[in-house]
Amino acid sequence: DNIDVAPDRPTVDRLVADALAATRPRRAVAFARPSANGGGNRAEIELVMHLTALANSGGGAVVARDAPTLAALGSVGAQAALEMFTGEHIDVEMRSEHVDDRDVAVFIVDGRHDAPAVFEKAGAWRDEGGTEHVVFERGTVFFRHGRRSDPANARDMHRFAERVTREQ
Repeated sequence: DNIDVAPDRPTVDRLVADALAATRPRRAVAFARPSANGGGNRAEIELVMHLTALANSGGGAVVARDAPTLAALGSVGAQAALEMFTGEHIDVEMRSEHVDDRDVAVFIVDGRHDAPAVFEKAGAWRDEGGTEHVVFERGTVFFRHGRRSDPANARDMHRFAERVTREQ
């Protein structure tokens, strides 16, 4: 059972400030879609994908602007969603901010320290027409690739092993 250690307070404060200042996604910062964009649980499924990819890539933040459904999840709800899809406890901290007259939720996740999180359950959502959209499949591992959260490749697994070895 992996229990990740939460980053220290100054590190979290710096990460939140960097995430709020970001104008586009990058390796350690992902942007969540507004909750109303798409059907059903799309925003939550995509949040799980981004948080898992960030945790596997060394940690980071997901910025959710104008996304009340995600903000309502909070830290506990985000952790429960991660655990439901990965079978792992992954610590998440959510900060509520108000920037430029907009509500912003920032979800912070630390890097994994023993093994990458693997999706034990597929994540999918249905659009208004009933079409299913699969975001991640059972058995896949996601990492950040620049601005995107994508399935792992051999380089990702090698970088993960190098990072964990360096941290020990």
